[in-house]
Amino acid sequence: MFKLHLYDLSGIKLTGNGWGDDVFDGAEINSSGEVSIEITATGLNIYEGHLSATEVATATPIQVLNYDIPGLAGFRITGGTFGGGEDIRAKCTVGDLFYCSATHHFYAFPEEKSNSITDLTNTTWYFKDSLEHCWIIWETDLQCVSAACYNADFAVNLVVNDNQYDHLSFTLKGEGSPMADDSVYYDNHDSGDFIEAYYYGWEDESYRTITITGGEDVTNPDLITWITTNAVQTDISKPDAPEVGEGGHYLLFSSPNEFTLEAKAEWDDGMDEIVEENIGHWNGTMEYSTDAVQWNVWDGITVLSSAGGVLYVRGSNNTIVAGWAPYKAGGVTYMWVLTGAEVSCTGNIETLLDYKTVANGQHPQMEAQAFAYWWRSCGALVEAPTLGSVTLAEACYDGMFIACVNLRTIPELPATAMIMNCYTGMFDGCSSLKLSTEQTEEYKYEYRIPSSGTGTMPSEEECGYEDPSEWVLGNMFSGTGGTFTETPELNTVYYTSNKIVRAVEEEEAKPTFTFDLSTLNLASGKYTIYVTLGAEGYRDSEPSNEVVYEKLGHLVPENTYFEYWSPDGESVLSLSAGEPFPQPLPDDSALIDYTNSSSSQNDVIYKYSADTNSWRVWASAYPFGPTEVTIRESIGGAPVTAIDNAFWNEFGEMGVASGFEMPLERITIPKSITNIINEAFGYCFDLKEIIYASTIAEWNNINFSDDWNAGCSELTITCTDGIITIPAYNS
Repeated sequence: MFKLHLYDLSGIKLTGNGWGDDVFDGAEINSSGEVSIEITATGLNIYEGHLSATEVATATPIQVLNYDIPGLAGFRITGGTFGGGEDIRAKCTVGDLFYCSATHHFYAFPEEKSNSITDLTNTTWYFKDSLEHCWIIWETDLQCVSAACYNADFAVNLVVNDNQYDHLSFTLKGEGSPMADDSVYYDNHDSGDFIEAYYYGWEDESYRTITITGGEDVTNPDLITWITTNAVQTDISKPDAPEVGEGGHYLLFSSPNEFTLEAKAEWDDGMDEIVEENIGHWNGTMEYSTDAVQWNVWDGITVLSSAGGVLYVRGSNNTIVAGWAPYKAGGVTYMWVLTGAEVSCTGNIETLLDYKTVANGQHPQMEAQAFAYWWRSCGALVEAPTLGSVTLAEACYDGMFIACVNLRTIPELPATAMIMNCYTGMFDGCSSLKLSTEQTEEYKYEYRIPSSGTGTMPSEEECGYEDPSEWVLGNMFSGTGGTFTETPELNTVYYTSNKIVRAVEEEEAKPTFTFDLSTLNLASGKYTIYVTLGAEGYRDSEPSNEVVYEKLGHLVPENTYFEYWSPDGESVLSLSAGEPFPQPLPDDSALIDYTNSSSSQNDVIYKYSADTNSWRVWASAYPFGPTEVTIRESIGGAPVTAIDNAFWNEFGEMGVASGFEMPLERITIPKSITNIINEAFGYCFDLKEIIYASTIAEWNNINFSDDWNAGCSELTITCTDGIITIPAYNS
């Protein structure tokens, strides 16, 4: 329910829904006094007096105005003494409360609601693309009693882009207000330093993330209301996806907050008016679920709502999902729309075509424009799904993510044979994506089209152009936020600062061997038979005439050296890559890993424990150690479960500028890790990012000692379903 409070309503008319549509036919409010207006799905119920939500629920309306077009919650106020004939527009949304004073000020504020957040200390927030008009007023006093109405200034300590400030202030006004500034500032009162972070839009993408560490106003309800209205908390774990059931391949949409998903068709009605309808463009079946167990058919008209911040979608017998068609004047664009913020879309988009085909390890066929304009201008989308198709169709990804300004991941493109308009405008206007032709500290990650293999352009005979580049890749990165915004070239390495969404890897084919077991002199019973192929072993526990052997990792891996010193410290067992591990593994064995570097001095050392049948990361060499490390998930069939004092920087803790400081900058950790302890990354001053091969929830389940990141600056934890920011260590 909504409420609108107006004063001196004589002669006031309601027309349109705030954007020009005539939904009231100029109906007048027949009252000259104070009223409350309840906005329903069919129109307005007008009550006499200034009523609360509870009072409105039991009161009888003095006037009812119905929409000509049901479901449009909005209007335009004109005429009368209000505003001296000004044209005031109000686009209402659920929970808004409007009030107009005799001085013609027009304000809005949320309906009273409980807020689960009462203290902003040690919270991190990511602001929406556009800030909502969130003026704050109290029904008990019909004046602007809060500083938040005009120039709000809150004493909170916050960290923005590695800089510290002690105040957050904002001025937010909207249509009908005598002041029309929309600004947000971060400042230090004592020094006078400040930045204007927002002025009708964000001045820099980095200003949108803030961490509040304390301050006098961290419990101020006005600030909490404004923050929770305009930002999402980024360190809240997204819900875990349930285990995939039978045929359970799907796209997962997830967010820290609830959101909606709808399919829309948009066209120009020929009179310069844009018309929208809820229409699904797929040509088979689309299903949705909130638990990945109970599935429902999506008719394309219904607006889907998340539950607990998750929503699952899959398709069957589809060859197209979005696209463009010349059915009406100006053509029709078919797209999907997310309402909310910070929504991630993960999984393989091929599951929208036919999830059963994907489950069988194959690629469904798609037709021209299959995903064209799929997420056009979707500000809520922050993470892109996997693009698993290896065979393209004409214009299949044309304008796919155009103007998705908050998209912060970029999908890998595995297809090698290009086709007309396959990638044109694909990321046009995605200002949060950044590419460069040169590798720098910011632009670290290699990005290439195609991701591997040799890409080929369509021939002149196929496309009619001597140089088809612009018709295949044109405007692909126009309007992105990096130093490279031109048409890319095939088979050329570029560099990005964004996380890359890797393409679905083909399942490795398992070798098949045929044996005549009758020729073997074996006693009755079951045997484990090993067949050695080069440096890899294969086995099957139940021999048969035709056996498929599963990969077995019980050989010393490449780029490693295994050694064991007996307890007396005299005899030494050493093995090189390709040799079988001793079975069982001796306690306190060591594996020296040279994978991360080219020098034998640059190593990571793992230690084995027979008690737990597991390995721990035990040491890393410095100052010659690697800047990037990938931790193994298992060795010799035993998991790697702990990082224990492995990267502790002794000289960093001592504060000695000796040149012996640990150079580690980035580390990739497998999901097998359950303990990170004993100053595991102590005083690694250069460490900025930890890539964790599982979910945020699994990261939060790891056992951390209090000093695991002692002396470290702020760390970014990149998980498979989102990003966590760990503040700088404070003992």
